[in-house]
This record gives sequence, structure tokens and C-alpha cells, in this order.
Amino acid sequence: MEIEQTRFQDRLTVVFAVDEESLDARVPNLILQPLSKTQSGRDHNALPTQEISLVETKRQSGFVELSIKDDGIGLMGEAVASNGIGLSNTRERLQRLYGDEQQF
Repeated sequence: MEIEQTRFQDRLTVVFAVDEESLDARVPNLILQPLSKTQSGRDHNALPTQEISLVETKRQSGFVELSIKDDGIGLMGEAVASNGIGLSNTRERLQRLYGDEQQF
């Protein structure tokens, strides 16, 4: 998320809502960045106005759930179903690290 904030400076505000029980969770490096870009439509430097992204974490039944919500322009049509390189790599990394114990 620091990469996205550096990239878009004052056009992007990131708010973190971190559940205390998830503070000790280990999360793979750069796991949120491709999700953030895809969720908001920021893939091609398209951020014309101020955007707020909310990153939430919570621990549930021994698992950590990460979610990203934003008020960005989002993606339309085929782009929503796209399995671009970033999402494919993220999906593959999670599968290799956690096997069937993960959900993407």
C-alpha cells in the first residue's frame, strides 16, 4: 500500500482497520498491491480524483482475512473477470504457501 500511496500521493488515502487479534499474523510481502490495483482500477495510472482505500484485517477461526474496499472508479466488463499477471501470481503464491488452507 505504501507503493500505491507513493505513486498517487495526495490523490490516494489509505485507511487501515486492523483487528488486534490479527496484529501478529504473518502476511506475504506485496500481497495487497495487485489486489489494490485491480479493485480500484488504478492499473494504468488512472486516478483522476481523490480516492480512499480501506484495508481491513480480522482473525476468524484461526485464519486471517484481508480485504480492500475503496471508492474508486472500479473496473468494468471484461476487466472484472480478468486474470491478469498480478492476480494470477497472487493466487499462485497463496496456493503454494498455504495450499487448500487459503481462499482467494
